[in-house]
Amino acid sequence: MDRFLLWLFMLIAGTGITLLILSGNTRLWIKERMSMPEEHKIPVIIKRGLMGITIVISLVILIIGFRVIQISSTEKDPGDILNAIMKIELNKIDVVKLNDSSYLTRADSKYIKSFLKKNGWQFEEQLGAGYSFINLKGERILYISRYVFGTRYEIWDKDPT
Repeated sequence: MDRFLLWLFMLIAGTGITLLILSGNTRLWIKERMSMPEEHKIPVIIKRGLMGITIVISLVILIIGFRVIQISSTEKDPGDILNAIMKIELNKIDVVKLNDSSYLTRADSKYIKSFLKKNGWQFEEQLGAGYSFINLKGERILYISRYVFGTRYEIWDKDPT
């Protein structure tokens, strides 16, 4: 929560300073008001457009920052998870291996099923949030899903038993 409040304060302070600069009301932060030649003054419509763009960019940064803080405070390896999400989004792949027993996929069980099928495992049954797979040797594994970022991505952990 402390990280979120720090992020929020930085966003508000940065947006306030940017809006103050773009507004042209420099007498609030400069004691002597110097006259500016007419050809160097920024038209009002451009100022408003720049303020709007600044606000939109600030909101996007706030949303991304909130998501990063959310994942970094709940997961044990946030850097690996963020790298895996970037691989999924930028490289258009469906499954990324996090470690020996975990995978990150898009939030649909079809991705883990097709990935394990390509690796010689056949889907057997669904057990709540877990999926049981069996191979040709008769060995069984169970992968249990847990969500990251709401319903957008899933982490699949291999059951140790």
